[in-house]
Amino acid sequence: MKKQTLSAFILIGLILAAAFAAQAQTTRPLVVNVPFDFVVGKKTLPAGQYTIKRLVRDNDKLLLVQSTDGRTAQSIQTSVVETNAATAAAQLKFHRYGDKYFLFQVWTPGTQTGRELPKSRLEQITIRELAQSNATRQQTVSVSGRLE
Repeated sequence: MKKQTLSAFILIGLILAAAFAAQAQTTRPLVVNVPFDFVVGKKTLPAGQYTIKRLVRDNDKLLLVQSTDGRTAQSIQTSVVETNAATAAAQLKFHRYGDKYFLFQVWTPGTQTGRELPKSRLEQITIRELAQSNATRQQTVSVSGRLE
């Protein structure tokens, strides 16, 4: 009986430790060096090193994209996006139209879910302009990063 009780406590402890570790991983900010200017929401951010983190600790829908020097920041509402396999590295994904880049997904390593940003008004205008001129189509560009 004592052995079963001890085993139950150990199992509960392991489950709690795994839950806390998973939560800690998802709340840690991502650090990414973006080599080009890019748009988040209504704002164009210059190339540089950025952290991406939750704006509110218990809400993963609202993200803050902030330069590591603190000079530039933009918050953005996101929605969940899923993949079949867990991602290996932190990643930002951008839609590229010519020389314009728009952040559209944020992926945390070791998870099958990421965050997706809505198309900004500027991105929608860019898409329309390209369609009228038959210019370069959308490309996806990925930039890897790390958990801080």
